[in-house]
Amino acid sequence: MSAVILALLAAVDRRDWPALCAMVTVDVVYDRPGYPTIQGVDAWLAFYRETRVISTGRHRVVRVMADDVQGFCWGDFAGTTRTGEP
Repeated sequence: MSAVILALLAAVDRRDWPALCAMVTVDVVYDRPGYPTIQGVDAWLAFYRETRVISTGRHRVVRVMADDVQGFCWGDFAGTTRTGEP
């Protein structure tokens, strides 16, 4: 699971939408602070492509805790918004 978490964040950073979609099921549910619950792979992809305020950036993971079913990570993110703000 740790490798999946790292691969998912790397795909987000690269804006590699096919790779990102390949990591979830069609019925993915994504809860993110400040946004309504996102349900389904099409809505999830639309969030990353169109709604997310971040345009580009990089996740830096400092810790991952995972088992065979779920995982959590901590770290930071540096990026630029769609309006060019850091």
